[in-house]
Amino acid sequence: MNLFQKHKIFFLTVILLLPSLLYSQNSKVLNDSIIEKEIKNSGKYLSTNPDSALIIAKKAYSDALILKSKKVESHALYQLGIIYKTLRKFDKAIYFHVESLKIKRKLNDKIEIARSLNALGNTFYEMGNYSKSLTFFKHSFRLKHLIKDEKGAAITLFNIGNVYLDQSQFDTALINFNKALSVFDNLNFEQGKASCFNSIGIIYESLEDYEKALSYYQKSLDIETKDDNYVGMINAYNNIGNIYSIGGMQQNSLNFYKNALNYSEQINDTENIANALKNIGLIYTFRNEFINANNHFIRAKKLSSQIKSKELEINVFHAIGYSYTFQGKCDSAVYYLKKSLENAIKINYNNVIADDYIMLAHANMCAGNQNEAFDYYQKYNHENDKLINELNKTKLQLTNVKEYSRINLEQNLAQILKLKMKSDREYFILIFVIIMFTAIVVFLFYRKKNLNLKYKNLELQQKFLQAQMNPHFIHNTLASIEGHLYKNKPEETSIYISEFSHLIRNILESSRKNFISLQTELKMLQQYVNLQKLRYGELFTCQFNVDASINQESVCIPPMLVQPIIENCIEHAFSGVNYKGEIIVKVQKNNNVLCIEICDNGTGISQLDETKSKKSDCMQLSHKIIAERLASMSNRKTKYKIAINNYCLPPNNTGTKIKINLPFKLLNQIKKNEQQTINIF
Repeated sequence: MNLFQKHKIFFLTVILLLPSLLYSQNSKVLNDSIIEKEIKNSGKYLSTNPDSALIIAKKAYSDALILKSKKVESHALYQLGIIYKTLRKFDKAIYFHVESLKIKRKLNDKIEIARSLNALGNTFYEMGNYSKSLTFFKHSFRLKHLIKDEKGAAITLFNIGNVYLDQSQFDTALINFNKALSVFDNLNFEQGKASCFNSIGIIYESLEDYEKALSYYQKSLDIETKDDNYVGMINAYNNIGNIYSIGGMQQNSLNFYKNALNYSEQINDTENIANALKNIGLIYTFRNEFINANNHFIRAKKLSSQIKSKELEINVFHAIGYSYTFQGKCDSAVYYLKKSLENAIKINYNNVIADDYIMLAHANMCAGNQNEAFDYYQKYNHENDKLINELNKTKLQLTNVKEYSRINLEQNLAQILKLKMKSDREYFILIFVIIMFTAIVVFLFYRKKNLNLKYKNLELQQKFLQAQMNPHFIHNTLASIEGHLYKNKPEETSIYISEFSHLIRNILESSRKNFISLQTELKMLQQYVNLQKLRYGELFTCQFNVDASINQESVCIPPMLVQPIIENCIEHAFSGVNYKGEIIVKVQKNNNVLCIEICDNGTGISQLDETKSKKSDCMQLSHKIIAERLASMSNRKTKYKIAINNYCLPPNNTGTKIKINLPFKLLNQIKKNEQQTINIF
């Protein structure tokens, strides 16, 4: 064999072995550890740039197929499912999670099986399919409990709590959150504790227990700030901002919303940026800074259209419509509120539907669309009845939580009693002390719960009664406008609508407050009287006499308190009389009592009672509502009273006098008390 032939054989051998050598070299580069790092790296981009995360995860999956590692392949498929859920491509997310689950079951990896079951539960939860979501979460919990994965089981309990929370099943949600919180506390898992605190805060906010809600949100914020978890901090800032907004503390609310916006922009979280902009726009609306409000709404609308969160887009449209109603841009308000309502109905977003109906009634009335205003107001009444029923169910749910706690305590006590009694005297004394201590704890627990529930019922009752007042007034005024239209007086109707829109705006501004200044109340009453004079002409007069020693800007009273009484005078007391009606409203200070007297020279309350007419029923119902509202606001230290008597005024020496006694309070004192209440935790 010559030299050439030897070289030829050598080169042929190299060529044949080259693919094998290259594959061997590639296998050394592609190992489980490297692909796992790729998967982990994709997770870093998940919240800020999900498209980049998807590209990295796809490469990891492709590498896993080349390496033929089933374990790593299942991890890559799981990560693809997580990313597609974030992109709200739920069909693809479910597909990849199911494929991942199949491999994990073949490998009999119970930890990873439970993880995939939990991921499927989260995906169906985001889709709003609560039934399937609970099925997967419960399978995951049982498996994690079986393999003694305490932390994983607690995370799944937290997820189950969120499913019940979204369905307004607050009692069951609270039980699951407290169980999860107990485990997280034992394991010192701070992130889990922060998430539980935030969700429990949402429950108490839904129940309108704002003090407790604020305390839990603050606990969540403290942990998230300590851990530099920007996403958690953003949620907490927004939630605390909401509480301050409800309490009328606009500057505090604005500061927290701005913090949420700042951190959202730092991590480029588009959805939270849009949400914060929307919230800031509403605060500027309440402060009548409409240019600032509109600038923030424009940015929020642009960003919400770029992401695929229907709930956020609905809330942005509603906020813009609400703001435009305040600004008097009635046609634009109708446009955005209709868009909000249409989308809310499509996805059964019940939290917004009722608000859209009532705002569409106001916006259409402002725009001169009386018929549509009536239709939307009727729909609001129907939807509002459903919401009130839900609040009544909430009371029962609170009772269920109390019953659950009682049963647990009784079971613990029973277990203690079942312990075998030992002859040792010291051991017997120890058991007796434990039983006595438990009894004391149970007594204090129930006492505190009963006081809290009593306070909650009074608070809800007051809000229900206040909610009855405004619809009653709006319904009667809209009926007046309808009657004016039938008389074919377009010019007078236009004046009527303009006056009414101004009055509605003032009502909207004061309806969010428990107290307003006397000056504001009298201004609304004068607007209402002017409105009625457009209808009745000079058939009656109305005088407002306020004691000169009273500072009308400082003294406060509950909003819309006197208007129903004046309405009864005009609509019922003067009905059928052949002389000019006269109404006198007197406001005086007597020691620490603010006395408001409303006198008229109408037919008198006794005569109406004798007729047993519908007018008498209407007046009695109105007076009953006011009396119940005042009663619900009263306590041991503060008394609100109303008295109704016959009165003699010319020309027929007939009439009615209604006297309301209120505690003499200054508006700045009320605000200080609210400030102390909000910051108590």
